Amino acid sequence: NARSDRFESRHAEEAVPHLNDRRLQGMLVSMRTADRDRDGVLHPKELQEILNKYHVTVTPGQMLTLKEKFTDRRYPGMVKYESFVQFLLLSKNMASLPKDSRLKAAQEVGMASREETKLIAELGRFLPTGKQLDLDKFRRILYEMDRNRNEILSKPQVEYVLERQTWGLPGEVQDQLLRCSEKSPNTVSIPRLMDLLERARPKDSYSSTQSVALGENYKPRPVREPQAPPHQERDGYREMIVIEEEQEPVEEGQMYAQEEEEYEEPVMLPKFDRNRWMNDFQSMANALLTASEDGYMTHDEIRHFSSTFNLVYNLEIPEELMELSLSQSLILDPHTHQQVIHIQTFNYNLQQACIEAWQL
Repeated sequence: NARSDRFESRHAEEAVPHLNDRRLQGMLVSMRTADRDRDGVLHPKELQEILNKYHVTVTPGQMLTLKEKFTDRRYPGMVKYESFVQFLLLSKNMASLPKDSRLKAAQEVGMASREETKLIAELGRFLPTGKQLDLDKFRRILYEMDRNRNEILSKPQVEYVLERQTWGLPGEVQDQLLRCSEKSPNTVSIPRLMDLLERARPKDSYSSTQSVALGENYKPRPVREPQAPPHQERDGYREMIVIEEEQEPVEEGQMYAQEEEEYEEPVMLPKFDRNRWMNDFQSMANALLTASEDGYMTHDEIRHFSSTFNLVYNLEIPEELMELSLSQSLILDPHTHQQVIHIQTFNYNLQQACIEAWQL
């Protein structure tokens, strides 16, 4: 889950300062290796062993909290490790931001409240099961009404759509739902509204679309070694450099000591997995969006976040491409009159720059 899952758990945040980017990368690789079924989940015992390996102490009570927050509805009792690692990354980056950071202040305001927790419990009581609750269809209706493509609707628009559903939500529950998902006093954030409904939906609710499971058909990508640019292809030829050395005269009958020449075995570099890279890039893009309150960040904030994800997900995006995309995404905030980065524009520019540079 999006916002509350990122910052509500104190226990997970306590472990964040002890983890650097390299250890988080190793932790993610270990979890993907342990995920033999490629279904994106691990048993809590497996997760506990990996955390112990990286010296992250988690008590049974804390592990229970993690199970509740990152459980997978498809596999009861299993933990979505990708979401857990992303939570650690976001929490770590938030903890390292200065106290007066605009982004940090926005996140603190957006923390899950008791009202939100109570709302999810109330929605769980009233939302129907089976085909009467089709959240995929409900989401499509909302986005069809979003003419500006900014994931925001007015409250009357959302009220109209809710009233046309056969869910039977009481008026006070509907008002509370709109209040917890509002973007401003008169507007509603579609992602936040859907997040609340997804967290409250019954387990046997209906889906009109074929859902794609996280981690399905996933094949772990080995760490890629830096490669020479395409125009510097190596044909396997090695020049032999002969160094003449003065040798002492050899006595009669004495044999030269023949030193065995050591040859380096050719290193077979793993084949680049384009789909895996695209999936990891999308994970970074989604994390940047969820870390922001309004879809914008300052240059330093987004530089800090993207550099961390670039390292942990082993994307190997060069610094010059990162800086180029940042400069192309700068806009002037009409309220603060400061230059900020539009995150969606930055994600698009960065992906296109990588595709063109690497001919993906």
